[in-house]
Amino acid sequence: MRNIVRIASLFVMVMVLGGCSGVLGLLTGFNPGVSTVVVDDTGSKGISEIDIVFTNAGPALDAVAYAVVLSNGTSLSYASDAVIYEDSVDLKAGGTQTVSVNRELIDEFMAESQETVSDGNYYVGVILDPLSRVNDEDRADNQAVSQGEFNFTN
Repeated sequence: MRNIVRIASLFVMVMVLGGCSGVLGLLTGFNPGVSTVVVDDTGSKGISEIDIVFTNAGPALDAVAYAVVLSNGTSLSYASDAVIYEDSVDLKAGGTQTVSVNRELIDEFMAESQETVSDGNYYVGVILDPLSRVNDEDRADNQAVSQGEFNFTN
């Protein structure tokens, strides 16, 4: 009987703290990811738009954080790469979601965050759930990087 009470208490606590999606995460597991990063660098300041395709093989997720970074290589690091934009995305169950980030949004974010980046050529990467807040079954697909380097000018 005590075990049933403990399980019921845990269920109620997860509902209160994590909402229904927290319960679904315990029962079915989440699997969001990033599949594609396409960069348009035809603007006068180099990178002018970044199109990102997110995937979700699990139940719906609301407001999953992501970061767009500039990196000197294809290995991405939220801690050491230059973060040029951050936002969140709602992911439908079993679907894809495309997000476009234009240069105006990047410039506004960088001004607010006081992030500085030297002019140069960089790989453009996207890190989904950079602080590991989602109970994700497979974190290997939470990053994607551009096919080559792109010019970034302040």
